[in-house]
Amino acid sequence: MTKSPAGACGPRFALLLTGAATLAWLSLEDPSLWPPLSLGTALASLLTLQVLVGRLYRRDIGVGRRIVLATAGGSLAGACAAPIAVGLMQFKNVQHAHSIPDFPVVILISTLQLAPQMALGGALAGMALGLSGLLLHEGRRAAQ
Repeated sequence: MTKSPAGACGPRFALLLTGAATLAWLSLEDPSLWPPLSLGTALASLLTLQVLVGRLYRRDIGVGRRIVLATAGGSLAGACAAPIAVGLMQFKNVQHAHSIPDFPVVILISTLQLAPQMALGGALAGMALGLSGLLLHEGRRAAQ
């Protein structure tokens, strides 16, 4: 069994807070789109982060491969954000069981159609995080 990296409780705590925010949102009568989209994005990002950190911890990989993996991880998180958000919306529809749902089928389908744009945004965010990690690493190396 490998030890978890230092500070690994941070993503777990963020996942716990996101779950609590999701439960709080489910109890509200709120048909706006930003809560499920932001919660879906947060859940997808945190789950992708857990998978990447768990798989790549203690592996010596090159700088280029780190940036590529950060970009791919961001793209994966972005692509998964729309289906997770649709799942949250559908769960809220089923839970509240109104005659007119909070999120009609048209909104669910249009949210799923956002997956390519969200994947591109996630890839760009992942690349930015990978490059900023590279700059931090090089700055520490230059300081020594």
